Amino acid sequence: MIQEGDGDATLQEWEDEDDLRDYYFLRSFSMLCPAFVVATYVVCIYHTVQHLRKDMLKSVESSPSSEHSSASHDRTLRIIVLPVFYGLMSLQGVLRMWGISLNNSRDSFHFSSFRHRKVFLQNAYDTCFMVADMYESYALFVFGLLVLDYLKQRVNSRVHIAQSEIVQSHKIARSPSSFSELTTSVRDLVNQTKGLTILGIKLFCLTCAGQAFYGLVVNGASYYHVLEHIFGAGDTPGVLQTEKVKLAVHYLFYGAGFIA
Repeated sequence: MIQEGDGDATLQEWEDEDDLRDYYFLRSFSMLCPAFVVATYVVCIYHTVQHLRKDMLKSVESSPSSEHSSASHDRTLRIIVLPVFYGLMSLQGVLRMWGISLNNSRDSFHFSSFRHRKVFLQNAYDTCFMVADMYESYALFVFGLLVLDYLKQRVNSRVHIAQSEIVQSHKIARSPSSFSELTTSVRDLVNQTKGLTILGIKLFCLTCAGQAFYGLVVNGASYYHVLEHIFGAGDTPGVLQTEKVKLAVHYLFYGAGFIA
């Protein structure tokens, strides 16, 4: 807990800004966050078991070359785990806020005053969600691959069925050259659409990964006092800790994600 002689921050400053004694429902609700994470974990386990059970049933009926391949099921499981990962990072963010409310003394060696610890924990809170967004973008990438591969398989299947019907109805050995050209054009269109869509998602993943990496590096360097003229978060903040640079970096990644 905060003490009277805690650097340049007084007990009154902490009480005015971050004391939660008058916010009973907020304190109680935040204390339930671990329970929500456990519930999310249980739900994800249930969905995983259900998916694997259906996978085993379909594997008996389907051939290895069917659309129910092991790769698609592996991608599905990576999507299912997204709520657990995001929930854990959200809980980590709540823990950072608890650190501010309690003035976590564990960080007193690195930051001598309450104000400095508060700035660090606020930045750590933002970084938690940057990391969560990074995995969310990866899950979006995997979902895009899953959906586009499924659409490609369905289109190829429909083309094959149409080709067989033409051959049978006209009693010819093979489909006309015009139909073969149309088939090739359709498949090329599907491949080009898939490539363009995946490229946009990859750029979005790269943006989220860059933002998370930037936040981890800047916050970690400030915690261990590395190159304080660049990363420092004290009374004289480093170049990357000034409000002007923070705002510029925020809009840089925000615009890059929007464009992607």
